[in-house]
Amino acid sequence: MNCELLYFTLLICYNVTYKETIMNTTMTVRLSNDDKDIIARYAQSKGRSVSDIVREAILERIEDELDLELYRQAIAEHKKNPKSYSLEDAARLLDI
Repeated sequence: MNCELLYFTLLICYNVTYKETIMNTTMTVRLSNDDKDIIARYAQSKGRSVSDIVREAILERIEDELDLELYRQAIAEHKKNPKSYSLEDAARLLDI
């Protein structure tokens, strides 16, 4: 599966799961007591559950890594063919 499809699939799954709050899987994470306390205090300060904070942090990390991979692919493609377009040229090409 390529990065763009994985990224799109991840976003759809995240949005469906998060917005409809369909949670049917439990995951165990081992933490030090200090880490657990930091996360719990942070969640409490935000008025959110630890589960929500951890879930969103993990999904954001995955999304960031996928974005970085897409960026690296785009840079590699640009180095092979360094043609660029002005904003006006891009708008004209895209008919907008």
